[in-house]
Amino acid sequence: MGAIWVVAESTGTGSLARISAEVATLARALATASGRESVGYVIGADPADAAGELAAYLPSVRTIADPMLEGHAWYTIAAGHLAALATTERPDLVLVGASPDGRD
Repeated sequence: MGAIWVVAESTGTGSLARISAEVATLARALATASGRESVGYVIGADPADAAGELAAYLPSVRTIADPMLEGHAWYTIAAGHLAALATTERPDLVLVGASPDGRD
């Protein structure tokens, strides 16, 4: 079986965005019901704080630190990182919160 990914957002202060906690809760429930793994991804210039918070919701959290994201919206560079990972790891489902950035 594949995995259910959560692409988490952090706030301007580096903490986990509330919408990402909500999406992680849904992903965990879906993964439990379907027998899949739930994995969270936090992408940012310094994703450690948000990743630590996301770990309270998901059993597996991965970070991608990219200094080019400093001062930029996470999705501007995150899409490339995620596309490369998805090509090799092939998740069954990728969930992103419906925030303005998430919708982009």
